[in-house]
Amino acid sequence: MLGGIGDALDDIPFDIGSAVVVDDVAFRILVPDYYNILGEFVRHGVDVHFPAASSDLERFGTERCESGDQRWRLRIFVGWNRPVLDGFDVVLANVVGTVGDQSREFDELNDEMLDLLHSDRIQVDREQIALAGISGELLLEVLDSPDEPHGDIWFPLVDLIERGVVSIPSQYRADYERWNGLAQGNVATTLLVYLTPNYVPTVGTC
Repeated sequence: MLGGIGDALDDIPFDIGSAVVVDDVAFRILVPDYYNILGEFVRHGVDVHFPAASSDLERFGTERCESGDQRWRLRIFVGWNRPVLDGFDVVLANVVGTVGDQSREFDELNDEMLDLLHSDRIQVDREQIALAGISGELLLEVLDSPDEPHGDIWFPLVDLIERGVVSIPSQYRADYERWNGLAQGNVATTLLVYLTPNYVPTVGTC
């Protein structure tokens, strides 16, 4: 993947400038190559700068704080929650996780988890869920709209089960563990790396 990012940078048919702004990455712990990705930019003559609130300024120094002059932002998305790209975005890497039989198995197990939720076979305490932050909000949306498509319930459901807010009966535990394992592998190996125009620079005080 890293070599592909370098090749993609070389193939961009226009000048992206001397530096890009690196947006914060959700679930960065699942992107072990994060700093290697940044290194590819540096090796290709493009420095990496960061928003004022970024923790990376402690590592790289405040002189790499976003100044408003950078023309492009680097964005890295891990997992399924991907943005809709437009014709001005430049994809540098697009890695898809589970495929084939594993992908079909995950989809089937995901449908099973949804069915267990909507049929009340997964035990849910709505009052506790309502106090459980973003995971609770996401799961309540799923519970309150059974006829709507809900592709990604993995993060909120697993988070709430691990925290003891939601419990899963023992007879469904094996399917849950398999679903969770496939989801973790999929998230960790599904990656989108792209450049997007810096339409509205967010310049703060470093």
